[in-house]
Amino acid sequence: MLGCIVSTSSSSDESPIRFEGGKTKYEGRVEIFHSGHWGTICSRNFDQSDAKVICGMIGKPLVQPIIFPTSHFGGGNGTVWLSDLECIGYETDISLCGNSGWARGSCGHDEDVGLNCDIQVRLTNGSSSTEGRVEVLHDNIWGTICNTSFDINDAKVICGMLGYKNAQATVYPGSKFGKGRNDIWMDNLDCIGNELDISNCSFRGWGESNCTHLMDVGIACATPVRLIGGSKPTEGRVEVYHNGNWGTICDDMFDINDARVLCHTLGFSSSHPVIPKLTPYGSFSSSSPVLMDDLKCLGTETDIANCRFNGWGKSDCTYRESISISCDLDIRTKSNSIEILEVKVFGRWGTVCADGFGYEEATVACRMLGYQNHNIDRIEVYPSKTLLDQVVMTNIKCFGVEHDIRKCQFNKDYSNTCKNTVVLKCIP
Repeated sequence: MLGCIVSTSSSSDESPIRFEGGKTKYEGRVEIFHSGHWGTICSRNFDQSDAKVICGMIGKPLVQPIIFPTSHFGGGNGTVWLSDLECIGYETDISLCGNSGWARGSCGHDEDVGLNCDIQVRLTNGSSSTEGRVEVLHDNIWGTICNTSFDINDAKVICGMLGYKNAQATVYPGSKFGKGRNDIWMDNLDCIGNELDISNCSFRGWGESNCTHLMDVGIACATPVRLIGGSKPTEGRVEVYHNGNWGTICDDMFDINDARVLCHTLGFSSSHPVIPKLTPYGSFSSSSPVLMDDLKCLGTETDIANCRFNGWGKSDCTYRESISISCDLDIRTKSNSIEILEVKVFGRWGTVCADGFGYEEATVACRMLGYQNHNIDRIEVYPSKTLLDQVVMTNIKCFGVEHDIRKCQFNKDYSNTCKNTVVLKCIP
């Protein structure tokens, strides 16, 4: 079992995890000690769940980490020890997560992953990780920010703290993403816009506020993306918004990693999106500009603008070369007389045991199903013995902020010992 000591020195010692190249001991290129040597971790398929496990190992379990792919803190030396990490998020050690095996990946040091585990702000209850109610960590308690005097400059600072330095910031006052439950930590926040941390901005003082949680502010940090012309919310022609205009993405070099980033940005937990050979979703408009070309994502980015591309509006494509995608969801409800919740777990479709399934779990499931501003119409149970479907998840425990129900704590169960399965109805 690996330990949990952090080291920022470059010498080899007993610490199994260290961060190199960062400004503090909680940020930098992630390195792991194995077989007597320090090595790195590849950023391919590396996501928030993997990051949270590593941050937890170094004593920062409550943060929403920032992931830096493509050797942001410089390429390491030696072996790339791990790639294709598959953590659920509650493991106490990355040795407990799935991976491709020690030194069995094909990554180079240009894909060394970096992390910042010292972030004291997060977005909760949004349809994706790039939007939600703003919460700050103070005295080890997550609390909200009042929307009084909150403007785009304040939002830009928060987006920057979360790693979205090039994204368009949007402010949502009036508890759009629900009401918080703990303290209202900040009020009358007044940032210039170039601060590195909101604690450097002017505000009334920690916990000094006359607001209620009806005034909890929310923001969005992602480049706006939408799907046009599809028969359902998960498919269509891709359009992005930049500088006041909606435009398309050229199909040059477009691949599965680009599609994954777009699907996740849209709030769809899709591990296997489909890229149609022809664009079947509606008619084109020659007046729509091609805004992105030669897109090259790793698949781990949280915003399409963080991927490599030629630059906004720089393209030799016509509008007829615009890309379309279909985000193949790994969750569904059967549209029969009852809407039984089904999830794809480790390649197998099955039902969810109702034991312990409550509001938080339903919130995550509705979010995965694409309901951005949802109400939960009902949560019911149905006798499993009358169903032919296999139960694949039992004893689920979510916090309600996850964007994939499979990132919640749960047990696999293929034995059909569960008595009741979940019936769920989300309404927009």
